[in-house]
Amino acid sequence: MPRKTEKKAPQAEQEQDELPAQNEAGPTQREAIILHPGSSYLYVGFASDSAPQAIPHLIAYHQSGPRDPQQTNDAENPSLVLEYKTEITDELKSQREEGLEAVRRALKDYRRSLDVAGRDVDTAEYTEFNQRQGPAERESSELSLTDLSGNPTFVIGSEVLYLPPDSGYQVYKPIRNGRLHIPPSHSLSSVLSMLEDLWTHAIEDYLDLPRKEFKSCQVVLLVPDAIDRQLLKEMMNVVFRMEFAAAILHQESVCATYSAGLSSACVVDVGDEVTHICCVEDGMSNPNTRVILNYGGSDITRLFYWLVNQSGFPYRECRRDSCLDGVLLQQLKESICHMDATQHGVHDYQFSVMSKTPGKIAGLRHKAVGRGPLGSHGRLLSFVLLSP
Repeated sequence: MPRKTEKKAPQAEQEQDELPAQNEAGPTQREAIILHPGSSYLYVGFASDSAPQAIPHLIAYHQSGPRDPQQTNDAENPSLVLEYKTEITDELKSQREEGLEAVRRALKDYRRSLDVAGRDVDTAEYTEFNQRQGPAERESSELSLTDLSGNPTFVIGSEVLYLPPDSGYQVYKPIRNGRLHIPPSHSLSSVLSMLEDLWTHAIEDYLDLPRKEFKSCQVVLLVPDAIDRQLLKEMMNVVFRMEFAAAILHQESVCATYSAGLSSACVVDVGDEVTHICCVEDGMSNPNTRVILNYGGSDITRLFYWLVNQSGFPYRECRRDSCLDGVLLQQLKESICHMDATQHGVHDYQFSVMSKTPGKIAGLRHKAVGRGPLGSHGRLLSFVLLSP
């Protein structure tokens, strides 16, 4: 016997019809936020964004009252260029020189095999030219120092890099070499509070999402495949304190393969301080293939700085432990370094640096190839570089 169909009451039908409209008008679940913290940069964005926002993973707190020398040593003003991880002995210097000479010979032999024309230039010729270069003063600038008129408790990201000298702010780098960095005068809880402040304001400032709306968002935290479990726990505690609707951890290598449309691949993640290598098979990270190399982009920047100094780098006041000079060296590295062995010979470059005192604009002689950061007043320098 066929089942008798119950007829819905008119009132129930009306309530069901109104339900979608109420859902549309009411609060909706926002899309997921991706957080990808690293040693030098924090990558943050919505899941639907084509590319994330890259923010220097730095935070600077205002120091009230006189500075404590011990605390100042802990904060350090961390640069984007790492110091040498081992002491440079005479033996290491000799090995470095021998390695550089071997690379020069190999490149010359390679170009000779390709029959690439070029004129050999004496090293002393362009080094002497660079040493004669002086700065050209200029008053105008596209970039300026961080505005601290509101006396903020702390600043994050790029604002840290452009803090005025003697601003009264101490700079901290919560993650170094892929691990939490806890200065001697600080505790684990204080470093985790730094991360919470940094991540919260990064989302608020760069994604234009107020803290009160975090409860309607999910977050995906991307972490390296080989990472300390205690660090994972602490980072998730930070995310929980930010009060998201839901949170999940995911491995960098697996996300990289899926975003590339691959199920299996060997993933090499060259970070600023650490390089991670891992193989992914059928969407699973293989623990037996994980390798951590304690060098990255910052080591290349440091080597680049040493090489240009061998060429008579005209910016003699450049300091690797300065945030601004670290940005300059990174920008020069990105605009000058290449992998094309056929490009060689003398090249003219021009860049701008911060000037402590205002000056006047002088005539320019060389073609501008790359520019570094400018303050309210800057100096324009030129130098030539000979590709080996």
